[in-house]
Amino acid sequence: MLLATLTVLLAAPPASSLDALRKSIAFQGAQLSPDGKQLAWVESISGPEGRLPEKGIIRILDLTKPKAEPIRMTAGTGKPGHEGHLSWSPDGKSLAFLSDLRSKGQLQLFVGMPNVRTPRQLTHARGGLAEPSWSRDGKRIAVLLLEGVTDAKGPMGTAPRETGLIHGDVKYQRIAVVDVGGGKLETVSPANLHVYEYDWAPDGKSFAAIGAHGPGDQSWWTAGLFVFSLDGEQKALRQPKLQIAHPRWSPDGKRIAFIEGLMSDEDVVGGDLLVVDAAGGEPANLTADRRSSIGFVHWLDANKLALAEWTPAASGAAIATVDDGRVQTLWRQDEHIGFEPYFLEFSIARDGTAAAVSYAFDRGPEIFSGALHDRASWIQRTRANATLAPPWTAKSLTWKSDEYDVQGWLLEPREAPKGRSAMVVIVHGGPSWMHNPGLSPTAWGLVEAGYRVLLPNPRGSFGQGQAFARANVRDFGGGDLRDILAGIDAALKEVPVDPRRIGMYGWSYGGFMVMWAQTQTDKLRAYVAGAGISNWQSYYGTNRIDTWMIPFFGASVYDDIEAYRRCSPIEQIKKAKAPMLLLSGERDSEVPVTQSFEHWHALKMLGVPTQLVVYPDEGHVPQQPAHKVDLVRRIVGWFDEWLAAPPG
Repeated sequence: MLLATLTVLLAAPPASSLDALRKSIAFQGAQLSPDGKQLAWVESISGPEGRLPEKGIIRILDLTKPKAEPIRMTAGTGKPGHEGHLSWSPDGKSLAFLSDLRSKGQLQLFVGMPNVRTPRQLTHARGGLAEPSWSRDGKRIAVLLLEGVTDAKGPMGTAPRETGLIHGDVKYQRIAVVDVGGGKLETVSPANLHVYEYDWAPDGKSFAAIGAHGPGDQSWWTAGLFVFSLDGEQKALRQPKLQIAHPRWSPDGKRIAFIEGLMSDEDVVGGDLLVVDAAGGEPANLTADRRSSIGFVHWLDANKLALAEWTPAASGAAIATVDDGRVQTLWRQDEHIGFEPYFLEFSIARDGTAAAVSYAFDRGPEIFSGALHDRASWIQRTRANATLAPPWTAKSLTWKSDEYDVQGWLLEPREAPKGRSAMVVIVHGGPSWMHNPGLSPTAWGLVEAGYRVLLPNPRGSFGQGQAFARANVRDFGGGDLRDILAGIDAALKEVPVDPRRIGMYGWSYGGFMVMWAQTQTDKLRAYVAGAGISNWQSYYGTNRIDTWMIPFFGASVYDDIEAYRRCSPIEQIKKAKAPMLLLSGERDSEVPVTQSFEHWHALKMLGVPTQLVVYPDEGHVPQQPAHKVDLVRRIVGWFDEWLAAPPG
């Protein structure tokens, strides 16, 4: 069945705890003021079917008053809008943020004070605004400005429809600066450089930036580290072979820290910590042999940096000392630190107090703060999701696959099924990412329906250092699939699972792995592939982020077609026997819907049971609440149909 435009949802099942998860509060950008006295955050807004995309409410809590309640800061009145991107002034008295409440659909920059009712609007821009940041003297605020472009959603968002001359007028995101006193917003970075991230120099005269020459969504994977001054001087400090992110200028202005490593998705950061002299030279790698992936960096003083890291089965914090190259683990805990499962993030005040959004398998997201070095001392500042009751128990598993120790998670219903149950393996996207403790709606729906769920972190994942993250280069579907199949064997030894009733689901790279597994193994009885890649050759020429593939394949498809052909599921599609449901967003620029069409068409011709569902006006990951509801219902329904217990 093909739904080119989805108009009818599946019949609503009985109310479940999953409905509460859909409407739970998600937090973004927990930000401590530099003096540690104020804590600000953005929280989500829900409609009848779940969280509304791109809607947020800003709240501020006075930490100096033990019984204080958070107050709301907003640029408007009435209905909530898109408000967020928080940045405290150096003195901790003012908060800069972006809001579209005074200009429909157009974000503008505002500055407010917790005790002042109406924030002051600083910009009247037309175009995309993002990431405000104060200069160290508190007199200016910089933002990222994509001038004249109001529909940019980034590579994971809904792709704009391209007609006419393609790439005829490339727009570059640039750094723009406005005087807090009310001056004009002026662009200051080079006109031919698309800037993704930046940091002020301590003297306020220069910026460190991650940027690339070329279309923005396409070129992040080839970006380098640049330094440029407000008077026009520009220097390229680093052009890595891999990916680069999070430039951070040391307080004394002598060094710039950044993260470098193999990364498959823009903004999903994990790699090594490198430090380079601001004047240039070869950077020092401070974490080359560390069994973790660094995802966040913050200077504590001119010689020490605080790190957040992906580790096996946990998130962690560490301190790196530049002069002697030592990295000291502060703590590791089975939780995720960050406002979404894709990002690691702390906010750190001058006195060493830290704040972050935290959640785990047994609790929903909440905001905590306390001494960075002592996680046990952190105080829970919100209780928005206290009533969430996940339907599972979670256990970390480790198994051997080739020379690797592979980690994963096993989720079981709180009331264990009688006898041998069915199990679904969920393969994460990326591949440069990992399953971490959290509340996946899909896993929630499956466990609530009685399934055990395996969440493997095969080679190519974050958490075990760069050697492990790069172990699937030029080997997609090889060692990583062996790791997953070995994980199934480990789970079968751990819990009573019927080996005849195992399925697999994945999205993006996970969707590719599902398509590939359908042609490679008879261990699995049913599949669901979301935004999967069936044909790496046709994919190379039709997706809008093709530069991500070069580090993984070693060359373009035009220079080494065999590297792409040998791991394309469509090349071995006649081996596919088990039924597959395919899901995709109509306007996905990362994995075009044509990949799902190609795989679906082949299965139909071969007589393999299949369905394809295309969600209208959605990008790489569906965002509309109704589509999210429908997606989980279809996934659970597909496995219910094909993994049902056999008679007797």
